[in-house]
Amino acid sequence: MKKIPLSVVAVTPLHYYADTYSLVLEEQDGGRRLAVTIGKSEAQSIAVLLDGIKIARPLVYDFIYRFANSYKIVVEEVIITNVEKEIYYSEVVCRIKGAPDDEIVRLDSRTSDAVALAIKFGCPIYTYEVVLASAGIGGSVSSN
Repeated sequence: MKKIPLSVVAVTPLHYYADTYSLVLEEQDGGRRLAVTIGKSEAQSIAVLLDGIKIARPLVYDFIYRFANSYKIVVEEVIITNVEKEIYYSEVVCRIKGAPDDEIVRLDSRTSDAVALAIKFGCPIYTYEVVLASAGIGGSVSSN
């Protein structure tokens, strides 16, 4: 399946639900968007990572980044693999450097955590056409 690159464009409050936010990701070559509902703490963590804000104590994503680096684990990419009943499913694809053939490990993850790790590790975020077709908002579908 062809992977479609996404960018994080916003984390915005949902005014009709207390302490609930929308993580908005946009297709890089087409303009369709995914709006993933996330909690307040996840939204705050993602906003801190996006803005590069330095805080007094490390976030869990900072800890995971340092832990992974100390064991030569690199987050290669994040893929939003599915959406069912407005619940998004993602995987974090990691490479273990120095393992036989630089072993690849795929870990099931909440989408908010996967996106936060992608931001922290500076790796790409992808999805598949089936996800954009079923949950995407706006934009246009290319005939290519």
